[in-house]
Amino acid sequence: MAVMSKGLALVLILSFSSCCYLITPSSATPDSDGFLQCLLGNIPSRLIYTQGASNFTNVLASSVRNPRVFPGDRARPLCIVTATDASHIQSAVRCGRAHGVRLRVRSGGHDYEGLSYRSEQAEAFGVVDLAGIRSISVVVSDSGDNTAWVDSGATIGELYYTIAKNNPGVAFPAGICPTIGVGGHLSGGGIGMMMRKFGLAVDNVLDAKLVNADGDLVDRAAMGEDLFWAIRGGGGGNFGIVVSWKVNLVKVPSTVTAFNVGRTVGQGAIDVLTRWQDVGPTLPNDINIRVIIQGQQVTFQSLYLGSCSDLVPMLSTLFPELGMTSTDCMEMTWLQSAAFFNSWNPNAPVESLLERHTSLSTFTKNKSDYVRRAITKDEWKNIFPWLAMNGAGMIILEPHGGFIGTVPDSATPYPHRSGVLYNIQYITFWPSGSDGSAATGWINNFYDFMGQYVSNNPREAYVNYRDLDIGDNTVVNDVSTFDSGKVWGEKYFAGNFRRLAAVKAAVDPNDFFRNEQSIPPFLQGNPRDTKAQNGAAEDRKEGGTKEEAGRRIDRRPACRMNLASTLFVVRPQYQTRIQKQVMETDKHVVEIAKALASIQTTLSELAGWKKDVDTKVEAVDTKVDAVNTKVADQHSSIDDLRNKVDQILIHQSEAPTADKVFDEKPQEHKKLGVAHLTQSSKEAASGQFGHRKELQNQGFGQGWFTTFEQPPVTAVSEEGKDVTGPMMKAQQDKDIEAQNSSLKPRSRRPSSQEDRQAAGLPDGLGVDVVRRRLYPDEYAVPRFAPRDLQVNLSEYDPVKSQRTGEVYGPSHSKPLYKARVLSLKQATMAATTSRASALALLLCALTSASFHVAVSAPYPAKDDFLSCLTRSVPPKLLFAKSSPAYGSLWSSTVRNIKFLSDKTVRPLYIITPMEPCHVQSTVACGRRHGMRLRVRSGGHDYEGLSYRSDKPEPFAVVDLSKMRQVRIDGKQATAWVDSGAQLGEIYYAVSKATPKLGFPAGVCATIGVGGHFSGGGFGMMLRKYGTAADNVIDAKVVDANGKLLDRKAMGEDYFWAIRGGGGSSFGIVVSWQIKLVPVPPTVTVFQIHRGVQDGAIDLVAKWQQIAPSLPEDLMIRIMAMGQDVLFEALYLGACKDLVPLMNARFPELGMMQAMCNEMSWIESVPYIPLGKTGTVKDLLNRTSNIRAFGKYKSDYVRDPIPKAVWEKIFTWLIKPGAGVMIMDPYGGKISSVPEDATPFPHRQGMLFNIQYVNYWFGEGAGALPTQWSRDMYAFMEPYVTKNPRQAYVNYRDMDLGVNQVVGGVSSYASGKVWGEKYFKGNFERLARIKAKVDPEDYFRNEQSIPPLLKERDGGESYLIKFS
Repeated sequence: MAVMSKGLALVLILSFSSCCYLITPSSATPDSDGFLQCLLGNIPSRLIYTQGASNFTNVLASSVRNPRVFPGDRARPLCIVTATDASHIQSAVRCGRAHGVRLRVRSGGHDYEGLSYRSEQAEAFGVVDLAGIRSISVVVSDSGDNTAWVDSGATIGELYYTIAKNNPGVAFPAGICPTIGVGGHLSGGGIGMMMRKFGLAVDNVLDAKLVNADGDLVDRAAMGEDLFWAIRGGGGGNFGIVVSWKVNLVKVPSTVTAFNVGRTVGQGAIDVLTRWQDVGPTLPNDINIRVIIQGQQVTFQSLYLGSCSDLVPMLSTLFPELGMTSTDCMEMTWLQSAAFFNSWNPNAPVESLLERHTSLSTFTKNKSDYVRRAITKDEWKNIFPWLAMNGAGMIILEPHGGFIGTVPDSATPYPHRSGVLYNIQYITFWPSGSDGSAATGWINNFYDFMGQYVSNNPREAYVNYRDLDIGDNTVVNDVSTFDSGKVWGEKYFAGNFRRLAAVKAAVDPNDFFRNEQSIPPFLQGNPRDTKAQNGAAEDRKEGGTKEEAGRRIDRRPACRMNLASTLFVVRPQYQTRIQKQVMETDKHVVEIAKALASIQTTLSELAGWKKDVDTKVEAVDTKVDAVNTKVADQHSSIDDLRNKVDQILIHQSEAPTADKVFDEKPQEHKKLGVAHLTQSSKEAASGQFGHRKELQNQGFGQGWFTTFEQPPVTAVSEEGKDVTGPMMKAQQDKDIEAQNSSLKPRSRRPSSQEDRQAAGLPDGLGVDVVRRRLYPDEYAVPRFAPRDLQVNLSEYDPVKSQRTGEVYGPSHSKPLYKARVLSLKQATMAATTSRASALALLLCALTSASFHVAVSAPYPAKDDFLSCLTRSVPPKLLFAKSSPAYGSLWSSTVRNIKFLSDKTVRPLYIITPMEPCHVQSTVACGRRHGMRLRVRSGGHDYEGLSYRSDKPEPFAVVDLSKMRQVRIDGKQATAWVDSGAQLGEIYYAVSKATPKLGFPAGVCATIGVGGHFSGGGFGMMLRKYGTAADNVIDAKVVDANGKLLDRKAMGEDYFWAIRGGGGSSFGIVVSWQIKLVPVPPTVTVFQIHRGVQDGAIDLVAKWQQIAPSLPEDLMIRIMAMGQDVLFEALYLGACKDLVPLMNARFPELGMMQAMCNEMSWIESVPYIPLGKTGTVKDLLNRTSNIRAFGKYKSDYVRDPIPKAVWEKIFTWLIKPGAGVMIMDPYGGKISSVPEDATPFPHRQGMLFNIQYVNYWFGEGAGALPTQWSRDMYAFMEPYVTKNPRQAYVNYRDMDLGVNQVVGGVSSYASGKVWGEKYFKGNFERLARIKAKVDPEDYFRNEQSIPPLLKERDGGESYLIKFS
């Protein structure tokens, strides 16, 4: 255990050392090339735009709102990382830290000074653009616990729209402009039209997920309350990168009222404005009246959370000066009000909130103030002339009071609370081509003029109206100084600035996240900070030698947490270099301290485990003593037992393996040992199961064990009957000696002398010694030193529950004895004084040890794997790359010919099993020799992951095409179907057995059963009977240990996972028991084409609302291609019933009796994909006539897509490279099943599924179709599900993400990126099940379920292996 612990400690220390290296800046000078190379090695290249890229400027400008700060060449980033998930952000941070390149973060681009994407000084930096991370997930409950998770890259408009579409009774209090990015808005506080009722946006933040300066993804619990406090109003780009926010949703009435009441100065605007200062902040919280002043016009703009009938009398009482009447009212929904305040158009469509882009034609400059004392009427008279000057802009006044004023100033970093009357935003603008001098001169002078009327000491400002005129950071020794930051920081944050700087020092002491107005780290131990950062040498003149400086450094605390605050007393010429070295060393010290603490915890856990093991060993010892006692008791009955045996024939040639099943399973006998095999019956009886100490003396428990090669054997009686025990008579020893003299020495690969001596083997004994590490979940077999005999064991047969063995004499190549290995119970009953008796006991004990094999070698021994296979799988079923038939077999079911390229990584071997035992043997050999397996049934896998790898690696493919039996039980309405069967073969077999039954699965007949069922599987009867997986009632799977399990043996969790959790993640399902469903004698099919010129767009817009609510017997799917739409239907009934149903529910389609095609259900199956030419016999055709390149993607839709959007969609369908959209309606049975009933989660509330299909012919013709697929997918994002954007696992799409392998195991965090899109909340359960049944991730591909072994750092999985 001590050796094991040291090894573990070494591994962990090396791991932590690597991490320290990764996140530590490599030098003061940024390594730009290294940074870019690091990014390209960890993030898809399509997400990285360097300055040399042709579209770099377009990407940079994509969310720039103010051309005044559009960066020139000097201030541009090295690159832009357009992250699409948190792992990309983590990689960017780690690469930046490793190569000394800082990052800036952009979400919406409204940053008034552009500091999220540009620098005021020339420096090397990168930009993380979050526009690709903008999912929104809304959870509304009857209990009132209404929340949403919103990604930072989403806009406020997208958030508003998504919330209201999920439930119009809830909303979120945030800003007015819909193009504001969530990340920056919430980071700065977030004021808006409902802040007086519900507070700021950050007052409603419940949780967040942030990538910190170490590249770790942390939530509220992990980051701690100080950091959580800081990110809610402390400004963006300071403490890390917030990926997503959990926000509290607020209730809004069904009707709200908006108004714009305008007054000019000539109409008494100054009097009304003066009165407003007193009224606006004190009105009921349900109303907010803000003021916009431009020129001599004052507009009072309001949102009231209620109806006009309540608003008018309230304002007549509280604010009669305004003169607001009912004619000013505009009643609408809350969502409509959001669109109105953005456009000032009461008829603005709510879809306008989804627009993410604005014009770059207008240059602007903004400033801000807070007012705590009402400005007098005379003072307002002095102010208004400024608004009529040349270059004048406008001012916007936002009233505070209400809820926002009740929150303590220190509750969040936003301090402008109690006592604030209103906020002022100054805005000036000028057109392109103008130098802007008049406008900027005006705003600067006006701001100076207003200083007498606004808050002072400090003069407060709003951080989301960023203004570099109020100050910027000074950087000394690569860290922003606290004193320089304090100049502007206290204006934004008042007394909260110091706390923000302290939090910064704790989480980012090296100031990695830095811009001109980022929070500087406040380094403890020196309140003024400047001297500490400039070096104490300027103030202390004693200097000192290098050695003295070193001694001073050595005396500092070893694990100082505030790393950058150390005081250095050194000569000035050495000061900077030593400071940097100490800061680097401090960081390593902290990391090592963390590693040591982790190791100590692990050692404590190991001590506990050791104690448990010792207890179990003692229990085994007790049982062994009892067994030995029983053996001795049996001696008296041995003579009687011998009389029952006529004769034992010892065969010298191969004989069939006996099929008698052991009455006890081998794995039930753990850690049973065997002492030396001798001719002494006394030694055999008393020493066969030595005690723990005796076994340890022989080498047991030291981490190594010895095994022997294992040919098959058997033992039978003279009559050919199976023998119940090894009843070999003592007199046969003479025959054995005679045989020994006639046998030639074995020709075997020699073992090393060291291994042979360690195993106690005498010279001349023909045996190979195999040594390898023992894993914790394996059972030990002690070293065995035979003096007379050699025992070779065969593979354990899990089907027959037995193992067989051969016995060799010294230096012989053929077996002397062949015997069936007995269970412990059988062997102890048959103990004799002969050598044969000792042999039986030996075989029994060896059988009692489980031969579970771990994947231990990084590179498999290819020949060993193939050699292992040939022992139990017929050679005719094995195909190596050198086989002439390999190429045609591999390509036989490849449906997407883009993977036929020579660049495709192909398997080393293809195994075509015919029985489950072949699959078991393949898994066992693969585990033993480190050869991973992929599994193919039909080959329709869109990304080809069942027969290829995306990266070079050795693997083999188990092709199930020879296992395709379909066995029908018509009476029970069930069937057992092998995974290699295709859907067409199921349909055909069912109809031949009984025409009254069918099965609900996919449309394409050549789809393989194994993959289809594993991913859910839906088709034309999904609305009547659900998915294929919903109708699976049992299965047989070969697990990662090579065991064949049915539903009862595997357990309900395992059974749940294979029914929709995706293929090849949990084992190899060899067959499925399915429930067949009744079908009527006559069904009706119709196929109706409509063109855009025939009103197809109107029909599609109508279809999406009707199809999911039709009776379950009717399914109408649509296929849109170019300007044509095909409405394709299956109705489980006759035409005479269908026509009136369609006329009543969907008359717009114009379906008539002449369009009906009545037929049997089995005839409808080929008719739908093949048309009138399709026949039932076509269902048995296993080949596909389509030989095309393809790209596929998928979506789910919950809310009807507006007609105007459909019009845009159809313009996409005629673009160059355009593909096809296939839409399958949901509702009915599929939607009535709970989301967690199977891993397939796309259930309640789903209107329809979209499959984007694109194909092309010719290897060089794929650029346009592929780009169209991705662009179309991006265009559809606002109109489909969000957070996550859902996808169907059987329409596999690697654009969604792929696994990252860490420590030989796919990481949970990387899998979660794509996994939650396929499985939503079921993904975590799938990962936990994976950890139970395949913790070492043997069944693995680029999108296989990763094992969730432990949760750390936001869900990252890790596995500690013991040696």
